[in-house]
Amino acid sequence: MRADRVRAWLGHHSIELAWAAFVLANTWGILEARDWATVPFHFIWISLALLYGFRIWPLRVTLGILLAVVAVTSVGLALDVAHGYQMPDELTEIPLMSAVFLAMLWHVRRAERAKAELREVSRRNLELLERQQRFIQDASHVLRTPLTIARGHAELLARSSRDPGAVHDAGVIVEEIERLQRLSDRLLGLVTDGSGAPGGAHPVDVADLLRRFCHKWAASEAPIALGPCARATIEADPQGLLLALDELVDNSLHHAPGAPISVSAAARDGRVHILFTDLGPGLPEPADRLFERFARGDPGGRGQGLGLAVVKRLVEEQGGRVRAVPHHGPGAWFELSFPAAQERAPELGGAMSTGPSRST
Repeated sequence: MRADRVRAWLGHHSIELAWAAFVLANTWGILEARDWATVPFHFIWISLALLYGFRIWPLRVTLGILLAVVAVTSVGLALDVAHGYQMPDELTEIPLMSAVFLAMLWHVRRAERAKAELREVSRRNLELLERQQRFIQDASHVLRTPLTIARGHAELLARSSRDPGAVHDAGVIVEEIERLQRLSDRLLGLVTDGSGAPGGAHPVDVADLLRRFCHKWAASEAPIALGPCARATIEADPQGLLLALDELVDNSLHHAPGAPISVSAAARDGRVHILFTDLGPGLPEPADRLFERFARGDPGGRGQGLGLAVVKRLVEEQGGRVRAVPHHGPGAWFELSFPAAQERAPELGGAMSTGPSRST
């Protein structure tokens, strides 16, 4: 075992041992090979700088090696000067080479500290991300039980009630609970394999879907105004698209409470564009970072870390794109764009305006 430890130590310090032999050879050159002038002296200092690039020793060890090199080269040059082989001004090389090495040492250690700080920041960010992922996973699992219970009671009310209005309201509750269950599954997908589970895609009438969307929110604190809508069809999962729009409404309610909201749609260049607007405080720059997971665009917090990331995932799952629309003036504008499934009929209510449209 002792022999193994010795071999391991020799293998680990092979570079230092080879350098020590090189230094001894050049020290002999300084003392004995007088015609070599100061070449061995410079070889020692250059090799020290090269070795430090491979072995960044602790500060105390580095300073000890530096003092040893200074002592060896000082004695060698002093003897040469004393015997008249070198000029006295050659002794000034020693403090100059020491100063150069110390400057290099300072820069290297500063870079090492910066790397250590960067590694620490990366470690903390990774821990934060893991905690957020665990929280979303736990919350998604915990939500399943109360949502299932609430759905069962709502379905029971819908079956047992004789009041058509109550039956309708219970149906809305069931539909929204189902949407929450799908959202929980998609959140779980976002923090595990990076994808949500898309529903089945089939032809969706965009104008009809937006009317349903606005009707659903009509009795809420944030009624949605329906602007001009092109009669267009896309291939999509309607529940996923409604969920994406709901997430945009939730984002507006959180950061622009009471601000008017509108949706509209237009068809051009073979695509259908759904424009969602609110007249709140607007978006930070760069706005596109809001769609990154756990990103917060400003201290006010436009974006909820996962809310807009869910929107982006839901839209992209269906072959669409989402972006924050740059514009002058107040408010946040989001555009959801999808390939058109078929030829469009003329627009209802005129072409989509360049600004948010409000119904009266």
